[in-house]
Amino acid sequence: MRLRKYLLPVVLALLVAVIAPAAMGQLTGINLIDPQPYYNVFLVADLGITGTGGRPNRIFEANFGPAGAGAHYLYIEVENERGQELLSGNTGETDYDNIRNKPLTNYQIGRVFGSGNIKVADDAKKLQKIVLATGALPQGSFTISVQLFTSGGVPAGGPFTENITIIPPYIQPIYPVDTSVNRSSMDFKWRSNLQNLEFRLYSDPRGRNEIRSGSRLPVRNAGQRLDGGSIASLLDVGELYYWQVNGNMITSHGTVKARGALSMFLYLEEGMGLEELGLSDAEKAEILEELIDILKNLVNNRAAKSLRGYDLDRVLLDNSIVTIKEIMAILALIKSGDVQVNSIYFR
Repeated sequence: MRLRKYLLPVVLALLVAVIAPAAMGQLTGINLIDPQPYYNVFLVADLGITGTGGRPNRIFEANFGPAGAGAHYLYIEVENERGQELLSGNTGETDYDNIRNKPLTNYQIGRVFGSGNIKVADDAKKLQKIVLATGALPQGSFTISVQLFTSGGVPAGGPFTENITIIPPYIQPIYPVDTSVNRSSMDFKWRSNLQNLEFRLYSDPRGRNEIRSGSRLPVRNAGQRLDGGSIASLLDVGELYYWQVNGNMITSHGTVKARGALSMFLYLEEGMGLEELGLSDAEKAEILEELIDILKNLVNNRAAKSLRGYDLDRVLLDNSIVTIKEIMAILALIKSGDVQVNSIYFR
């Protein structure tokens, strides 16, 4: 009886030792470091986990618990709201002692675990082409999922998820655009989803000669419109001017200044008849087709196709407005070879 009394605890201890699993790590969660309502631009490289470069941008953080031992790796996946997989794969492996009780930001994950085989998914071809062409996530909502495994593939925490939303930036001038105005009709309007908007005014179409006047110009925190009467005294009658709205984009690597298009107007005296300036939409389309044909003949088909999908905004000759007859005459001389082209560029 006395022998059985001592053997029983020993047997129980052995059973517990056999049944208890080997120590494994704990992924306790992930969280966005600086939650944004949305991003205007989100570069995939800024995640820092695909081995494609990118700066040390802090997007999300993975947190690991105190208990664990042995080699571990992370499985990371990014998919859109329709469940299309964009990125997926395993990181390299690291000993749990390297991550115990440590929060790792997204770019630190690659440094500690190693880049592994995380890559753009093959089953989302259209999405893949967009990402590879631009380096950025397209518009929409995306879910980042992270799960920890032991080197033997045993789950050790997660999956945990966080969502990010991408809304592309836009600055759309509304009025005045290629038209004449006077003091009473000079009501500047635009639409934009950027932050800290600025209104700037120039006397040249390239935006080099900016008109500045103390607190009146440039206009900061401009909102979505500006009463032109506040700057009318700075303008000369009969002159062309060019206005622009700039703002801050929210990107995955911080705040970036974005510049809108330069929009033209002619300033006239009060009471003078107002008229539209520049080219009509039909004339712009005709010129664009002629440019495409010239590129095809002078460069190659690829250069010509690169203009498809774009709209012609404005054509200037020596910083002055020209008619479609003048433009087509110049293009005809180029096509015939009577005018030699040394370089071609667009802005």
